[in-house]
Amino acid sequence: MLQRMCCPFRSARVRLGFAGMLVLLTCALPCALRAQTAGEGTITGTVTDATGAVVPSATVTATNAATNVSTVRTTSSAGLYTISPLPVGIYSVTVAAKGFKTLMQENLKVDALNPLAFNPVMGVGSASETVTVTTAPPVLDTESAVLGAVMENQDYSNLPILMSTTQQRDPTAFATLVPGAQGGSRTPVVGGIANYQGYLYLDGVPSETINQQGDNRTVALSMSLEAVDQFQVMTSVPPAEYMGAGASNFTMKSGGTNYHGQVSDFVRNTVLDAWQFVQKQLKVPNASGQLVPAAKNVEHANEFSASLGGHVPLTGNKLFFFFAYDKYHSRLNDTPGLVTIPTAAEEQGDFSAFGDANNDAFLFDPLSNSCTGGVCTRQAFN
Repeated sequence: MLQRMCCPFRSARVRLGFAGMLVLLTCALPCALRAQTAGEGTITGTVTDATGAVVPSATVTATNAATNVSTVRTTSSAGLYTISPLPVGIYSVTVAAKGFKTLMQENLKVDALNPLAFNPVMGVGSASETVTVTTAPPVLDTESAVLGAVMENQDYSNLPILMSTTQQRDPTAFATLVPGAQGGSRTPVVGGIANYQGYLYLDGVPSETINQQGDNRTVALSMSLEAVDQFQVMTSVPPAEYMGAGASNFTMKSGGTNYHGQVSDFVRNTVLDAWQFVQKQLKVPNASGQLVPAAKNVEHANEFSASLGGHVPLTGNKLFFFFAYDKYHSRLNDTPGLVTIPTAAEEQGDFSAFGDANNDAFLFDPLSNSCTGGVCTRQAFN
């Protein structure tokens, strides 16, 4: 009877414990989400006046130039603010506070993974007055000690990126151009460390194969070059939320208020190929056995790419889309090889046709092993 009375009390206590944990996680979740950039960007800094005194309770608004989407934060009592996460792109930041002129800073470039430091200095005046700065401030990273580099799509897509006869254009090909990185088996090797020690991210999410760390094929073989907005390579110790001896992150494009698209086709063909250095001197036998000049190696490769981004009509520029399509096809010279096809007798386990000149069997059944007096024999397949 005592046990029956205690069980409901214990069950209720467990339920209350779970309920308390759920409430705690619910309260902590927004803070955790704000602390993680998830492969996106951050603008952070301190708002001060001309004397260097901090400005609390100032309203800081970051507006994406491509989508006109605004994110608003209020400075703390110490004048600090952090706007995160932000999709990569160009932003204008407006700072407003009572008793100060409104400050608008344009052309702030936000990259993924690395926070952008912007410390506005407010001038005394009416909030109806606006001071607009169109020139981007000097890029001096005071918020992060991480070393690395960022490369935009417009930069590396204009470089002579190779479409080989076995693979389409590779978005990860130029990651080794970053100072401190060198070519490796998959992702770049950073600081002379061994292969497969780096880590690859797609929009801040680990993109790895089940059996290999630092495998770039999840992007190289499946992502269109035109779908990548930018990539970042960390050549120093990554922050705590990222792993690997060097990290590579690829940020995908997104739509905006304006429509942008492209259609392109890349061709490699035998007719367009130059002769190899000694190929014209090569001779090959024809069907009659006569030696004739060798032809060019057969090479036919084609990559078709199309992409389109913009806003969905009738949504008031509140819903955006981006679409990318890439198809690759190649055909090379045939590579002949020898293949042994088992006969009908061999498929039934009869290998008696194999043997030497005396028809002695040489293929034995390992399951028929028999030992007598230290001498072991096996039965031949027949």
